[in-house]
Amino acid sequence: MAMSYFWRQCLLKSGNDEDLAREVLAAERFGAAAFIRAFVEEQAASSSTLDQAFAISIAGFSSQSEQLVGVIEDHIDDKGITGDAAKKAKVAHETAQWAKKWVDDMCAAKSPEEFWCCLIILKTCMDARMSGNPIFNTKWAHYAPLFRKIRKSALKEHNKTRKKTLLGQEAPDGVFVTGY
Repeated sequence: MAMSYFWRQCLLKSGNDEDLAREVLAAERFGAAAFIRAFVEEQAASSSTLDQAFAISIAGFSSQSEQLVGVIEDHIDDKGITGDAAKKAKVAHETAQWAKKWVDDMCAAKSPEEFWCCLIILKTCMDARMSGNPIFNTKWAHYAPLFRKIRKSALKEHNKTRKKTLLGQEAPDGVFVTGY
């Protein structure tokens, strides 16, 4: 019970989409994937559009976005905060899908040129959900340091963009979200 309260507070006190995405990822990586799923379902069922917007955004940032995409799609044509959140969440979900495709293609590349091409395209769509070690057991393992460097750069770019928004809208001043 105490951990779910902790995760809930971390999610709801996120000051921008960068913080929210990081909290979702942390929860899922540290064994709270079921909590994230349940939280999204609970918030999506709320009568509050703010709760629904949190559910939508969290679904988009989740490693489980394939299973939660219905929450996003239910609000894609909405006006206001839920529609804005759904549009941003849909992009985050689709971007993660493209990243999976390009990392698979990169790992299966037949030539260094094909590997490089896939890696460059992957850089445009990978976020922190992408493991830092996807090529360790491939013939491209010797490029792991290069991959990590490119991943770090891609994460920096995503975070710069996500820092400017919260729930698909312009991020409010931190004092309005966290109370500090």
